[in-house]
Parts: sequence; structure tokens; C-alpha cells
Amino acid sequence: MDNTKDETAKNSRFKKERLAESIQQAINKNRIWNRIKPAYDSFQKDTNIVVICIISAVLGIIGGLIDSYVTLRMAELPRLVIEGTAIAAPIICMIIYNAVNNFDGILSRGTMKLAYLRMYAKLQNKYIGKQFSSDIHYIINTHTGKMTADINGYCENTANLIMYAKRIIFFIPQIIILSIKITEVCGFRALLIDIAIMLFLGVFGYIGTAICDLKDRINANSKVRWIAQDNMQSIRTLRYLDKKNFAMKRLKEAQDGAAIYALQLLRQTVFGTIQTIGASIPLITVLISKGNMDVDGITYILMSSGFVFMSAIDIIIDLVDTLGMRNDYRATIDGLCDEVEEVYDALEEGITFDKSMTFGYPESDIIMTNSGFQIKAGERYVITGESGQGKSTLANLLVGVLKPVSGKIKRVHTFYIHQDSECLDSSIRDNLCFGDNITDEELFKYLDMVNLGDWVRGLPEGLDTALGERGTKASSGQKQRLNILRSVFKMIEEDDDCLMILDEPTSNLDNDTEKLVCGLIDRVCKTTLVVITHREAIKSICHHEIVVKEHNFSQIS
Repeated sequence: MDNTKDETAKNSRFKKERLAESIQQAINKNRIWNRIKPAYDSFQKDTNIVVICIISAVLGIIGGLIDSYVTLRMAELPRLVIEGTAIAAPIICMIIYNAVNNFDGILSRGTMKLAYLRMYAKLQNKYIGKQFSSDIHYIINTHTGKMTADINGYCENTANLIMYAKRIIFFIPQIIILSIKITEVCGFRALLIDIAIMLFLGVFGYIGTAICDLKDRINANSKVRWIAQDNMQSIRTLRYLDKKNFAMKRLKEAQDGAAIYALQLLRQTVFGTIQTIGASIPLITVLISKGNMDVDGITYILMSSGFVFMSAIDIIIDLVDTLGMRNDYRATIDGLCDEVEEVYDALEEGITFDKSMTFGYPESDIIMTNSGFQIKAGERYVITGESGQGKSTLANLLVGVLKPVSGKIKRVHTFYIHQDSECLDSSIRDNLCFGDNITDEELFKYLDMVNLGDWVRGLPEGLDTALGERGTKASSGQKQRLNILRSVFKMIEEDDDCLMILDEPTSNLDNDTEKLVCGLIDRVCKTTLVVITHREAIKSICHHEIVVKEHNFSQIS
């Protein structure tokens, strides 16, 4: 049943994509469009945002004047219907009215999006340039995910301000004419009361915003983004060590911290009140009228104050635009949303590489072969050879990232400590335990075994010291030893029915520290072990050696 639904969804998505492609092809073949497009693209790409805002403002004033005139003519519609007079002109005016408002809405959103893109690029360039002249401590202590979120929020809100300013400019002519009409029809007192209500709502709204902890809300939302980014930057480590629950837990904690700012009843009450009173202004104006209440005047006031149809059109356009962008974004992440059920074979009979098996990367012309060997359960293997021959490719094959070009390979429960020592932007404790319950005494016991204990004790916050983004507060050797301790804890945790792969685990260590690390691995390892290395020291704890030469693997011991 699920397969049928998936197939139907895929067919529907395929049809929509084909329709979109056919429409785009038709547009691309249009001669008029092909003549206009170069100038159109040049305008969008090269025009300064200030020039765009000025052009948009001028068009807004012109549009506002046209809109005001059209609205005045529309106000005659009820009287003309009553009198039985020809109504073609007001109906045409109504069409123009909606067209003008629709066009202004599109222009306003376009200006906003263009302003956002220009401003975001400018701030990113400024921020990146700052890194080359700023204090190194600033860089170490800066979360790029938070900074990106802050820049994005600033640009988005500034672009919105530009859009609102543009909309205000559009309404200025209509507000002026509306004020004159209110004074003429309902009296000057009614106009003063309307102005007083608008000023009150403005102050009321400002107070409602000011008391809602905007700064804390921004920081909480930014934290969610940079923790999500930090998880993704260390996704290989989290994935290969099976630490999914830890990653989800730390993100949930950040989300819970931001959630308390999402449901702000006071703020919603304030703006709900503003909307309620604002929607009542036309009726209030008419009820307090002391002037000449003719049909044209009342109709004009109600229509000018409501903008119901204009708002509906704007909402529909925004909805369509948003859905389109959402679908485009979704198309890029569909691959990440497909969960693969992990099914493992028992390791007890080992993993056999027969001579017919070949493997390599899909985008590479190089195919790796082997002379036939077997990885037996409980044994330790070291894989040696020159760089670029395919040692890490073999590791990716064992862990399941790659599939053989020909032949099959058994899929066993595998943990992979790769050569890039990824560190979370979190504490030393989190980077070692990933949420597992390991006592401080136990942690320092193993830290001392790899000469890291004194370093951690000397830090102001000890095990709770944050390592910074990508572990910038630790040296490459320190990060590598932390990476090794992750594998050690995993070896202690797992039984002998799994495979542990260590990729260049001691490449950044001095000889004395390397001996300590190798001795520790030798004592605690009870899993099947594959070590990829170009160093000699770790060979002493392995039982077998596999050598790769000219992209061919062969077992020599």
C-alpha cells in the first residue's frame, strides 16, 4: 500500500516537473522575451539597491494616485446601480483598481527580495573580510551558524522595512484623499478621532513588541540554527559512532529553549487587539459622522479603509510564491529525508573479498581490485600503502558508504573513526561521551592514558570547557587523541560481533604519545579491528597486514 502511495506521489511530482519544464521552454522560445531578457537580467544583477528603491517609490506614488482616482470612481458604483445608470466605467475602474494593487504588491515583494539578497551578500563580504583582521579569539569564540542566522535575520527584517516603506508611499495619496473625503462626508471631528485611534494603535503595538524579550528570542532562535549546523558539520562522526540520539537531544534542548518565545500570549493579545480595532475604524467613522452621509462617500470610506480584496490577492500571491520556493527547497533535501533501514549480517564468518570484486568511486575512472583476502571475526588488520591508492575507499566500502562496482560484500555492524577529527561546538565531556553516562573519574583515567589529563585539568571549566566550532580551541594532536578516546569507549561498549575501523588514528602524534595510544587500543579492543595507517608503531598490535599497491589490495600476512 505504501509503495503504491509513494509511486503515485512520484508520478505526480514528475508530471508537475514536466509541466514546469514545458512552460519554461515555451517562455525561453518566445522572441519578445529573448530580446527583453538580457536587459531584464542586467537590471536585476547590476542595479544598485538604492536606485531600485527610488524607482519603486516613484512607481508607488504614481500607483497610489491612480489607485485613489480609481477608488473614487468605484465609490459611485452603488449609486449608479440604484439609479439604473450605465455602470461600465466603474466596473472598468474596479478591474484597474485590482490590477494596480496587485502590481504594487508584486513590486513591493520583488523589491524586498532583491534588497535582501544585496544586503546579505554585502554583510557576508564584510563579515568574511573582518576575519582577516580581527582578534584570533574573536574567530575562535564565534559560532558561524549563529552569525549566519543573525545576518539572515537582520537582512530579512531590513528588507521587510523597505517593503513596508514602499507600501506606505503607495498609500500616501490615498490617505490624503481619504482624509479629505472623511472630513467632507463625516466631519473634521471624525477625522481627528480616526487619527487618534491610529496613533493609539501604533503606541500600543510598540509597547507590545518592547515587552516581549526580542533579544532573548533572537538568541534562542539563533542557537537552534547553529546547533543544527554544528550537528551537520560533524554528521560523519555522529553517524559512524551511532550517536543519533545525542544529536537529536541537543537540538531538542535548543528548540525547547526557543519554543517559549513562540507562544507569546501577551504579544498576540496586543496585536489581536490592534487588528480588531483597526478593522472597526470604517464602521466607527460612519457611526460618528456629522456630515452629509451620501452613498458615494460612505462607499468610498469603507472600500478605502478595508482593502479586503487587495489583501486577499497579496496573500494568494505570497502563498503561491512560498509554495513554489518550498517545493524547490524540498527537492534538494529529499535524499536526506529517505531513511535506510540498517540490516546487518553476523560477523562470525568474516567478510570475504573474492578476486572478482572491484570497487571505486562512481565519478572516478580508477577501479580498485584485490588479490582475494578475508577479514575474520576477532582479528586485527592493518592496511598500508601510499596515499591515493584507495585505503579510505576500502573503509567506505566496509562501512557501507560505497557499493562494489562488481560482486557483493557482507554488511556488518561497523563503526568508523575517520581521519578528520571532527569536534562538536560543545564541551569536552560531550565530545567524548555524546550523552552517555561516564563518570569524571573514568574520563580522567583515560585522558591520563593519552597525556590529555593535565591539559583538561588546567582549563578553567575542565571537562565542561567548550571546544569551539570544529574544535578550534584544541590543537590537531589534542583533537586526534579525543577522537581516539571516542573509539576506545566504543570498543569497551560493543561486543566482538562488530567491526571497528580507525583511519590514520595517530597521524598527528609524536612517537611517545603514539606508543601510549597503541598500548591503550591493544588493551581495550575486543572488536574486529581494521587500521588504515602509514605509521609503523600501530602495526605491532595487529595480526595481519593488507597492502595496497597500484590500486590492488593483497594480504601479505
